[in-house]
Amino acid sequence: MPVPLPQYAEIKDNYCIAYYGDNREYIIQLKILRPAMEKTFPGIKVYLSCKNNYMYLLKGEQRIIQFEELDKNRNLFGYIRTIKNENNTHPIENFMQESDIEILPIKTKTNPSNKKCVILSNGLEPVKSLSGDQIKKLYENLQSEGFDVFLNVEFSDAGLVVGVENENLYLAAESGISTNLIVTGFGENLFKKMFPECNIYYL
Repeated sequence: MPVPLPQYAEIKDNYCIAYYGDNREYIIQLKILRPAMEKTFPGIKVYLSCKNNYMYLLKGEQRIIQFEELDKNRNLFGYIRTIKNENNTHPIENFMQESDIEILPIKTKTNPSNKKCVILSNGLEPVKSLSGDQIKKLYENLQSEGFDVFLNVEFSDAGLVVGVENENLYLAAESGISTNLIVTGFGENLFKKMFPECNIYYL
């Protein structure tokens, strides 16, 4: 339906990015990357939308809209972009590249005295979870470096987090914890741009 010009002038700077899949790391990535989007396009207000049961990942964020609200209020947005999983590519990285948005790097810290290390082994397709052999190898390598290693436990008090792409890996890196990505998906380029001080490993 055509939008009257006066109304369009009011909504043209409202841009909504919607992701309704189950790869929760994409939601975290969009939240982290939103300031870079708005810096690249001054005046644009970026809204985020996801499944209702994942809204907790955006708690405390401004300009969040639930699926039902977005469906009823499409006329309040100049444009709505729906992010979908793409075969053999990373949809968030693709979006950032096609929009020519410069990613703002996030600093992480190292705490040599904190020897708690958490392995995050579970991924959701297209990210593959770590196999038992891979987990065993990681355990041995990390223990040989002096770490106390734990599997898929609370990570907020860890000195190091190592794992595949999932929401907790990105939450750890966002909070400043030293974080290493084990590549089993397609997000290593985006991760490195977002967290240039973190390491990437191929098992």
